Amino acid sequence: MSLCLRHRFDPRRLEVEVTETSVLADFGVARQHLASLRAAGVRIALDDFGAGFASVSYLKEITFDRIKIDGELVDNIAHSAGA
Repeated sequence: MSLCLRHRFDPRRLEVEVTETSVLADFGVARQHLASLRAAGVRIALDDFGAGFASVSYLKEITFDRIKIDGELVDNIAHSAGA
């Protein structure tokens, strides 16, 4: 965040997108880093939710400002009785 301060950039104007895969690579580290960014005012978006190992359980542990759902997840719901 020192970079934002040095350039007088308000971190509340910044939104960082992370993919589901990147969050799951090391969940504990991702949770810590994303929490630090959010505490500084940065908004966090989860991109392509449902493209990998979609789990609502980790959505309970990390706060996202926006969740972008993968199109295939939605398509499967419309075409599958089991979905």
